Order: sequence, then structure tokens, then C-alpha cells
Amino acid sequence: MQIEGMTCSSCVKSTEKALAAIDSILVDSISVSSLTGRGVATFTLDDRERLSKAIEKSISNIGYDLVDLQWEIIPNQTQNTGSLPTESEESLEYRAVMQIEGMTCSSCVKTTEKALTAIESILPDTISVSALTGRGVAVFTNGDQESLGKIIEEAISNIGYDLVDLQWEIINKKKANKSTITMSRATMQIEGMTCSSCVKTTEKALSAIETIVEGSISVSALTGRGVAVFANEDQEALGKLIEESISNIGYDLVDLQWESIQENDPSDKAESGESTTLTTNLNITGMTCSSCVNSIESNLREHDGIISCQINLLMQSGVVVHDPTKVGPRTLVELISDLGYEATIVQPSTKGPSIQERHAHETRSLLIRFLWALSFAIPAFIIGIIFDVALSKENRVRRAFASEVCPGLSVSFLVMWILATPVQFVLAWPFYRKAYKSLRYAHTANMDVLVSLGTGVAYFASVGTCIANIVEKSSSERHQFFDTTIYLITFILFGKFLEAHAKGRTFDTISKLMELQAETATLVTIKEGQPIENAQEEEIDFALVQQGDILKVNPGTRIPCDGTLYHGTSTFDESTITGESIPVRKSAENGDRVISATLNLTSPVYFIAEKVGADTTLSRIIKLVQDAQSAKKAPMEQLADMLSGVFVPLVVALAIVTFVLWCALGYTGHVPSEWITKQKTSPGVFALWFAITVLVIACPCGLGLASPTAIMVGTGVAAKHGILIKGGGLALEMINRLDAIVFDKTGTLTIGKPIVSGVRISDDDSKTLILSDAERLLWELVHKLESGSEHPLARAVVQYATDIIAPLGDHKKASEKQPSDGNLPADYSSVVPFEVESCQEVPGKGIEAVINVASGSEAKVFPGFIYSGNDGQESELEFASLTIQIGSPGWITSIGSQYASSVTDKQTEDREIEAFQNTGASIVQVAINGFIVLTLGVADRPREHTAEIIRELEKRGIQVWMLTGDHRISATAIAREIGIKPERVMAQVVPEEKASKVASLQTQGVSINPARTFKGRYFPWLRDGIPNHRNAVVAMVGDGINDSPALAQADVGISPSSGTDIAIEAASIILNTPNLISLLTMLDLSAKVLRRIRYNFAWAFFYNFLAIPVAAGVFYPLWLQPFPPELAGLAMVLSSVTVICSSLHLKRFRAKKYL
Repeated sequence: MQIEGMTCSSCVKSTEKALAAIDSILVDSISVSSLTGRGVATFTLDDRERLSKAIEKSISNIGYDLVDLQWEIIPNQTQNTGSLPTESEESLEYRAVMQIEGMTCSSCVKTTEKALTAIESILPDTISVSALTGRGVAVFTNGDQESLGKIIEEAISNIGYDLVDLQWEIINKKKANKSTITMSRATMQIEGMTCSSCVKTTEKALSAIETIVEGSISVSALTGRGVAVFANEDQEALGKLIEESISNIGYDLVDLQWESIQENDPSDKAESGESTTLTTNLNITGMTCSSCVNSIESNLREHDGIISCQINLLMQSGVVVHDPTKVGPRTLVELISDLGYEATIVQPSTKGPSIQERHAHETRSLLIRFLWALSFAIPAFIIGIIFDVALSKENRVRRAFASEVCPGLSVSFLVMWILATPVQFVLAWPFYRKAYKSLRYAHTANMDVLVSLGTGVAYFASVGTCIANIVEKSSSERHQFFDTTIYLITFILFGKFLEAHAKGRTFDTISKLMELQAETATLVTIKEGQPIENAQEEEIDFALVQQGDILKVNPGTRIPCDGTLYHGTSTFDESTITGESIPVRKSAENGDRVISATLNLTSPVYFIAEKVGADTTLSRIIKLVQDAQSAKKAPMEQLADMLSGVFVPLVVALAIVTFVLWCALGYTGHVPSEWITKQKTSPGVFALWFAITVLVIACPCGLGLASPTAIMVGTGVAAKHGILIKGGGLALEMINRLDAIVFDKTGTLTIGKPIVSGVRISDDDSKTLILSDAERLLWELVHKLESGSEHPLARAVVQYATDIIAPLGDHKKASEKQPSDGNLPADYSSVVPFEVESCQEVPGKGIEAVINVASGSEAKVFPGFIYSGNDGQESELEFASLTIQIGSPGWITSIGSQYASSVTDKQTEDREIEAFQNTGASIVQVAINGFIVLTLGVADRPREHTAEIIRELEKRGIQVWMLTGDHRISATAIAREIGIKPERVMAQVVPEEKASKVASLQTQGVSINPARTFKGRYFPWLRDGIPNHRNAVVAMVGDGINDSPALAQADVGISPSSGTDIAIEAASIILNTPNLISLLTMLDLSAKVLRRIRYNFAWAFFYNFLAIPVAAGVFYPLWLQPFPPELAGLAMVLSSVTVICSSLHLKRFRAKKYL
């Protein structure tokens, strides 16, 4: 349907309600847009004539016109935009990532968020908007992307901003696991926000959207980026609601991206074995009807690895959720091409140039508006200053401009009116539009309100003066402000241009990182028996690379994605990722991994692609730096937001008070008459002058930009030094207030590559417990079971077992080189055939398995397995199957395993174990059918320079703790070696207790001397009210799945980039460097960023504290000259520029050399 007369979302609701009343309509299929006037609905009855009349009557009854109606027959299971959702698709949610133009401050962000919150099916807590980047994110439960897109666009347009891009991402929810909650996170790019007031407006708007998750909204005025989480699947409908919400508050949603997030216990994630899903957006051409849609969807769903797909006929697009390990993006394109259609991958709009182009566009637009304003300001200056003031009264030019067009209206007055009008209603129109929408829809006031009030009052006061002169036919003109409005808008636009230019510089680091992404990759196809150097090569787009591809990288080119070297040796420059300037030599023989965006320096190499697309290290770095702007705010930022929320109303109130006071003083004669006559005006205009100046000089933007600009520059500088701060201002503030830092031992304080340092096999000369064949079988079983574990200790045991049993196979000659990668040769045969019946990993404890040994083999392997029971009687066991446990001594003992007392002295065994532990080794034991048969000591070396780093941390007053599941003796030995006090070692801690250990450190807290606090030092009478104890600020450093609860519990979670995905997700700071030196760099940088934020806030407060009294005329008696409003406007904008330039000073940070 094409419907005329709709203008807003209320019209849309009326139309949808009217259509829903028609018989046989599918209510969920109704989609109406007031923006395009287009409506779509599906009916189950094929009586077009009757239905056409019913539709026309329904629309006419509510006051609109049906100007066109087209019909299309669709198959039973489809709608015009694709097939009805399957059961698997009902478990989906949808994340919209928006790019919005027009936002300038945090008030704009809040307006935008409020507008988005009003969209149905949005998850309010998932809304996140940034004014700096113009990016917004929200998650929806409605999957109608087309209708949601229109709603988002309408919402953002209604609040005065423009939605320039909208991307959707399908999120796959896991229904089976009750502990898993899948939600959709929307990442939005919003334009128009300038300060914290804009942020509050946007957050308020987003929070009104149905299904938004409370507390998930995060918006940055500096980046223009917003993030919010929704419990709704309809991304398209939610996109429209988000856009409408943002538009209603005067900002523009220019981009909207969606991604899946899951909240579950770390143990759930570890045990689920769930494969990672990838959402791929496609442009598909060649579709002509719904049958084409059905053909593509049905064919795609037949392939293993494709979880869901939605094809949109009208948009000629598709969204596919798939398992990248089974079906990659290139395979999707090929599958669709095989059906006769052409498909291309839609590149994410978060790619580098989009940010640069957006700010370049904003800067260019402001420059053009400024130049136009300047073209009006120059003639206004010539007429108002030179002709009317500088020239003598007898001058012919001055007399000509002083002559009257009609009684009471001079040529000069008329020309000024003509010059001011286009400036006021064309060049300043964006200020009026945003101010109106902010007040109308968001019910909040921002900087645009102040500018609009100031310039509007000046203009219309001048118009009133002009009309009064004409009516009274007065020959003596009253004072006019036409020139003031021209100069004021010109200076504000000039300041805004400088501000936009300075903002753009805050993105330099991120933009440079984005430019490192390779555009193409060289795909290698190797035929069987063909040397790799002769393999077929094909250059493909980076977006088409998928897991398992073999790629070639020539010297001088960058690695396109993360992977493992397959062939060749070369030297790599990894400084862009780790901050380390020394090139690193890597070889395929050692199984070395390569990182995306690093530079191959010397020789061509081949590698296997493992992490592609958004999962690469570079993509994650960029995303983390962007997310820092939308992270939870620090108390200092929250205070600034609170002040910004009341700032504009307070300034308006002060302007009114200023006007009333000066009017009262002027008309009652309480001020010298020469003050007013000197300005050649009346007391009312004299008072109005001060009121206008108060309105335009006050600047909430400085407060709103004080923290985001410093965080943006600081996180960019940190990224250059291999530190990724995804926790934003809160993480920076907390790391600067650290009282204690807790380190996980294995893989964090140690290098994470342990080796077997000692072996004890339970045997005896008189009674043979394990024969040579049995020993070989034992190592084969240990190798088999531990190969499935990623734990560092397990990897060390596997490597040791491989080195023992690989030479024993008949397939190898003793002189041949044995494998060193932990894998047995493909043709290796076991001494005894066996199969694994069951195998289960017990998190934090070990592995338990049941092994079936081939019939009759047990006698060969264990001919005399003899033990003494509690009654002292010897028994001989016959084995049909073996129950094996491999793990920590505490767990092995707790499940009832024991030493064979007839052959092993327990005290001797304990002495052996203690000797291992005294060297810092961890103990791994193997029990078979309840008997401990093998004890291993596995030692790990401390990381380089760990002792020096810990000394430096202690020197700064930070307590250093060790948290580990290892035995206390082993943990204490390592602690002594690296300088941690033995009393600060928390050993033998099971994974589920790690978080509680961190919590106990926090609650133990630190003592406070009230006399040494700021309040107690300068306000002694308040000391009694100051608490003498507070909770400690604790950081946790860990890299494993079992560390993730502790990372989440800590005030600051820190994880190496080599850690597990779950640990990285739980952490707020990621370290890309191979050692812990970057911890000290992070502390130094966070201190500088926090100092810079405080300085920015101090400047913003000082400026407003001084500027408002000056503008109000408090100091007028001293110099008898009011502060010109036009200069006040320039000062207002320059105060924001000063804050931005102050933040840019952080780029001069240089990391201290500690070693």
C-alpha cells in the first residue's frame, strides 16, 4: 500500500490498528512507515476485491488516503520478506549497529537513547550510544529488520539527527542450557551529541524502549557511540524504534550494528563445548519473487553448520548465522552462486574509513557553514562598525545608510535585518532543530537550547525594536542586535569547526590501527603430492577468508588474520600489536602463531587461518578501544553527567534573573544613568544584553568532553603500548586507586609452558607392579587422555609421554628424529589395543576415564598386579576395563585412591612429592582402579623480569598476592623466587573459591586516617564523620577459564591476550605484551589520564564559574563595558576546544624504561 497523510509514529500506530481489524489479516505481518508512506500486510484470504475495499475504507476512516495498492501471491510458508521463522530462528535476537550524524554532546546521547528506548521489542539495557563516533548499538527481540530499520530511522529523524548506516547481526540463543541467557547488543553510531547533557538525554530516550536490559545502556558524547542490550529478536523493528527514539531527541543514528552476547557461568561455557557462531550479512542480486527467497533459504538450511538464515526480497539482502568451522563466508557466496544468484559479503561499517569520513564530513560541513556566515559577517561589520561608527557624521556614505526607507526605518537597520535573517534561519537552523526536538521529545535541555535562546532573543528583540520604530515613526533609533546575532553565530560555527577538527585528532591512533587491516589475502590451493611452492595462488577479498584456509604472505606485506605457520621461517614486526620494537623470528617447525596486522619482514611464509573477520587480534583491539567509550562510567564521570543534567536549566534561570535584576535596577534609577546612556540604549535593552551573554557564554560541553576525550586518547596510546583498556574510565580510575593485585600463578606469573621435572613410578624389586609393556601402556593411556585437555600441565605431560613412547613403535628406527610437538606418528600402534569408553574433565581437578582393554591383553600387561587389602590378604586382580584418574594429589586421594602398601612406602612417596614441590613443581598423579601408580612433578619457570615488576609494585604501596590451586609448598617456592611474601600466597584454592578469595581481600579493606584525607585536612570539624575503614581496591590478573569468576569479582580484571576467550571477556584490561612490564606502563598511563581528566574538569568548572558572573555584568562597574555576546559565543566554544587540546596532550606520553 502507498498511503498519504502520515507524518509521525502516532500515525503509524493508528494505521496499523486500523489494518489489524480487517478479517484474515496476519497481524504480525503489518509493517507501516510514515517516512515512505509504504505499508505491507499479508492476508490468508485470496479475495482481493473485497479486501481492497476493506483496506481503502479502513485507511479513509482514520483520515488518510490510499493512493496505490499492489497484490502478490506468496507461498504458504513465506511472507513477502522471506519465510516464517523456524523453531531455531525463534531462539534468535537481533543487534542493530547504527551510524548517526548530528550528535555533539552527552545530552544528545541521552536524547537519542530515550528515542531508541521507545521502540518496541528493544532491550533497554543494551542501548549504547556515543556522540564522538556517532555509533549506537541496541538489541531487539523482533526479527523484522526492514520495519525496525524504518522505525529506527524515523526515531532518529524525529529528534533531529540522521541515520546514515544501519547494520544487523543475528544472535543465536542457547535454549538448552538454563544457566545461559542470550541477549542482543546494539552498537549505535550517533551524531549530534556534544556534552554529558546530550548523553543523559540519549540514555533516557533509549531506556524507554521496551525489552531493553536495565543498566546496559552506555553512551559516549565524544565518540558518538552507544551500546545497549535488548531481550528482543526483531532487529529490524528495534532498529526503527532506536532510530525514532534518537531522532525524537534531535540526534542522528548513522550506524547500527548487532552482536550476540551470552551470560552464563564460566563452568557452563567451559563444559558446553558450544562452537562459536558467526553472523554474515550478504547482498544478493537476481531475486524476483518470494519463490527465490524460499529456494535460497531451503538450500542453505540443508547444509550442516548453517544455524539460521533470513533472506529479504525487498532489500535484496540476507543474514546468515553459521558455524565458521563448517561453513565459511566464501562457502556461503558459492552456495548462493550455485543457485543462479549473485552474492557479495557486506563489509562491517565499523571499518576504519567510516570514522574518518564521518568526522571529515562533519568538519567540512561546519567549515562551509562558517564561511557562509563569514560572508554575511564581513558586510555587517563594514556597515555596523565602519559606516555607522568610524566614519564622520558628515560622510556621504554614513549619511546614505542613515537615511530612512520609511519613517523609523533606516537603510542601515534594514540591511542589517536582511543580512541577519538567512544567518538566523538557514545557518543556525540545525541549532533550532536540535533544541526543539530535545525539548519536545526528550524533555531535556542541552547546549543547542542555550544557543537558540541567545540568538533567537537577540534577533526577535531587534525585530521588535524595528517594528516599534516604524509604528512610532521614531527618528531616533533604538539599539538593535542584528549584528550581534550574525557575529554570534559566525563565532560559534568557527568554534564548532575547531572543535570538530580537534575531535578528529583524538581518533588518530584508532584510525591508524584500522588502516593496518589487509584488504586482500593470497589463498593457496595445494594438490596432493604437489610442493607448496608450486601450489595454485589466488588473491581474494579479506572478507572471504575462512577458517582452515592456507594463505601465503610475502615479505613486506601484513598478515591478514590470525593463524599458525604451515611452512617457512621468517622475521615479523609485531610492534603494532605488542608495542615491542624488536622483530620476532618465527618458524613453522616450532608451530609458531602469527598475528593479524603484523608485518612479514624477510621470507615468504604460509600459514593456516584460524581467527578471521571480527575474531582477529586487530579487530578485537579496535573493538575494545571503541568499547572503552561505552564502558561503565567512573564516579567522576557520573558526577559530571549529573551536573550537566541541571546545567542548562540553571543557566536559563540565571539569565532570567540577570535580566530582571538589571531591568529593576535600570528603571528604578539604582544604577547611574550614564551607564545606560553610554551604551545608547534603554534599560530594557541594556538588561537584555547581559541576559543574552549569560545564555551563550555558559558551556556544558566542556564538562561532557572532559572525560571522554581523555579516555579516547588514553586508550589509543595504551593500545600502542600493547594494553587494551575495555573498561573505560571506571577501569582507569580503579587501576589508579589499587590497594592490592592478585596474580594467578600458572601462565601469568610463570611462562605457562611447564615441563615434567620429575617422575615417580610405583614399583618394587620383589613384586612387579608394572612390567615394561605395562609401563608403555600406562604412558599411552596418559597421552591419550591428556591430549584432549588445554591445561598447561596437561600439555607438559603429553609432551613428556610422547618423548617416551614414540621411539618404542616398530614403525620407527632408533636413529630417526622423534616428534616434539606432542603428537604421535600417524602409523603408531599401541602395545595393547584399547578404546576409551568414557572420559570426563573435572574442572580444576583432573580427568576421569574408563578404558576398555582388548580381551586377554590384561594378562599380558598386568600378569601379577598384587596388592594387600586391609585384612592383609593378598589378592590378584583380573582386568576387563580400567578406571583411570589423572589430576591433583588432593583430588586423587579424596576419591579413595591409595598406594599399594605392599610395594610402596607411603612416607617415601610423600618425601618424593615434597622434594618435587620444594623446587616449585606442581604434582600430577595417575590412579588406576583405585591405586596410585604414577607421580609426576611438573615445573614452570617464572616469566622474565617478574621479580623486578613485583618489587616495583610493592614500592608503589600495592600489595602483591598469589592465587593458585597448586600445593602450598610448590606455590611458596615460586613466590620466594619472585619476591612475593609467603603470607600472601593463597594456595590449594579450587576454582569456585577464587572469586570469594578476591572478595575477602576487598572486604578486609584498608584503614583510613581521617586527618590525612582532603576533607579532614581542610575541614577539621568534619573528621568525626569520616569512616576510618574502606573496602580495598583489588585487581586480579589471570588467563584461564577458572580465573574468570575472580576476574569478574575484582575491581579491575586483567588478562593476557594469550588467555582463554572467557577470561578475556571477564577482564576489563587486556595485555598484549609477552611479559608483565606493561602492568607498570598501564599504572603510569592511568595516572596521567586521571590527572588529565581532573585538569579538564577543573578548567571546565573554572571557566563557567568565572565566565557567567562576567557575562551577567558583575564586574561591569569596574570597566563600564558589557561583555559582547558574540565574543561570549566564541569563548563558549573555545572552552570545549581547550578541553580537547588538553586531552590530546596525552599523546606525548612515553613509557618509562624499568629494566
